[in-house]
Amino acid sequence: MDRELCEESGLTPADVRRTKVVGFARWMERGAKPEFFGLTELAVDSAEVARRRPVSGERLYSAGLTLFDVDLPAIGAALAGGVPLSEALPHRLWEDGSLPLLLALRAAAAWQAARA
Repeated sequence: MDRELCEESGLTPADVRRTKVVGFARWMERGAKPEFFGLTELAVDSAEVARRRPVSGERLYSAGLTLFDVDLPAIGAALAGGVPLSEALPHRLWEDGSLPLLLALRAAAAWQAARA
């Protein structure tokens, strides 16, 4: 996961503090390819992430970048209160986010709520 993140974002291994695998599934629309879901803590802020560029071979697939501020405690509290994820997340993130991203955000918010 860390290698893919670095290749697709222009980050370096030194920018990654730690990654935790939070799930695994087979994505049927992608030929049942295994997908791992994880959360990564970075040593750089979102402004630095925005300045980075992916390695040349990855630019075709990851040239666009959208950054969101996400309030994990608020999302976790909403989920714990029975609010669907589609309503707990910012609308554009729900509409544009990939399945792995949405599942990772849900896991992070639920973990955050369980710690509170």
